[in-house]
This record gives sequence, C-alpha cells and structure tokens, in this order.
Amino acid sequence: MTTLPMVFPDDRPRARRSDPITSHQAADQTTRRGDAHHEVLSWLSLNPEGLTDDEIADKHIRSRRKKHQKPCSGSRLRTARSELVEDGLVEAIGEGSSVLGNPAQKWGLRVQRP
Repeated sequence: MTTLPMVFPDDRPRARRSDPITSHQAADQTTRRGDAHHEVLSWLSLNPEGLTDDEIADKHIRSRRKKHQKPCSGSRLRTARSELVEDGLVEAIGEGSSVLGNPAQKWGLRVQRP
C-alpha cells in the first residue's frame, strides 16, 4: 500500500498534482526554501569579510555533518544566495577563489544605508 505524503497548512506545492507519488515523496525529503536562505544569511553574518559560494557550501556541509544532519546541496545554496541578492539582502563585496582556484565572487550582507 502506498502512503500519501504529509501535507501541512503552511506547505507550498513542491510537486505537481499530476506527478507520480515518488515525486511527492522526494519533494517531502527536500529542504524547504527558508532553510537554505537562513543558512546563507547565517554564514554571511558570521563572516563579514565575505564568502564565495564554495566557501558557504563548505561551511554549511561541514557544520551539518558534525550534527549528523542532511545538508543542502551546493547548488541549492547558490540558488538561495542568488535569490537573496535579488531580494536586496546580499551583495557582491569582493573577489576570492573557487575550490578549483578560479576567480570567484565574494558575497556579504548588504549594508542597509539610511
């Protein structure tokens, strides 16, 4: 017998009604959008010198593994960071290097000016 996924009052659709049950089950295992955004904001607030996307992902993954928690993917964290840039909460503040040694943008919390 197939168990239907849990639906909570504050849930947003993460799979289409027409998708197979396995898609709904997988969607229930994904991290909610707010979790990734919170993680990016937290790491940037702890590192005012700024972090590259790779550094954000590395710190997040190491932290989650120490706590035996499932981490967000690097791709999910980059998407969250991009959305935070669009929302005006994060901005480019310098340059760093990717894990491969290529130039990479450093990101930081946007300074709120009066």
